[in-house]
Amino acid sequence: MDRKGYCYAPKYFDLMKIYCEKTCNLCDVTTPEPPPIPVQPGNPLGECGKSVVPQGRVIGGTDALHGSWPWQVGLYRGDGDSKFFCGGSLIRPDWVVTAAHCIKDKFQVTDYRVRVGDWHRFYPDGTEQVRNASKLIKHSQHNHPSPANNDIALIKLERPVMLNSHVNTICLPQRGVDVAINSKCYITGWGKVKHPGAPYYKLQQAQLPLVSNAECSAKAAASPPAARLNITPQMVCAGDLDPSDMQGGCHGDSGGPFVCKDSTSGKFVLEGAVSWGSTNCNFVQQNKQYTVFARVSEFRDWIDQQIALN
Repeated sequence: MDRKGYCYAPKYFDLMKIYCEKTCNLCDVTTPEPPPIPVQPGNPLGECGKSVVPQGRVIGGTDALHGSWPWQVGLYRGDGDSKFFCGGSLIRPDWVVTAAHCIKDKFQVTDYRVRVGDWHRFYPDGTEQVRNASKLIKHSQHNHPSPANNDIALIKLERPVMLNSHVNTICLPQRGVDVAINSKCYITGWGKVKHPGAPYYKLQQAQLPLVSNAECSAKAAASPPAARLNITPQMVCAGDLDPSDMQGGCHGDSGGPFVCKDSTSGKFVLEGAVSWGSTNCNFVQQNKQYTVFARVSEFRDWIDQQIALN
């Protein structure tokens, strides 16, 4: 098939309308590049968990405003947009939290790239910073004593990123302090917005209600055997199983942030790193699952220890 023909083949139509905007410009539909975004140097807020750009009103899964989640990280293997594979959260200018299952043993540390300040994965936004990874640290008890348990990892950057109006760190929770069930919590990432499909090109956001581990465990226990995993104290769950609600983490969101707003300080706190959920991303009602995250408060001591040692 002629390369341009993929733009008109039903199987590839949606994918090409996304990818050809930047990569090949073969389709008839073109979108002008947005003007450069003015970036304020330095950390204008001087503290974690806050953004210069407001989050706006979040109803359902929507496009995020550029810069509204400045701790969001995109992980890439090698060079190029086609190798995006996971999300992460900037906790220090040179450290990122992600999921352990995003770190594959078959790849070397030199294969990993970290991108901050990004919004549209295929257009240069003018706010991106890219760093190589210098260390990959998976939790030593990942998948123990049960699958998907301790699903957390750290990435050290070869050099710190510059904090500015579009790049900031997210606050970490205190050890053993669980977020209140009625807190306002959000998931963000470039994961798929339909299944099957490809990771999305614009950063997405969705508000997800917290659910208790008991409720989450009961739902997981009723799942088909292939998707049945134990809910442990090292996990936190969120989502809505209402038939009309299809929000939740999907492939590509893994490792990315689940943040909740502290009602006292007004700061966002990293409560979870996307770990697992429905195999079909909640697009098939009978197999809907809560989205499950690594509970970051359970790993606060581990995070502090690893940073101190490295």
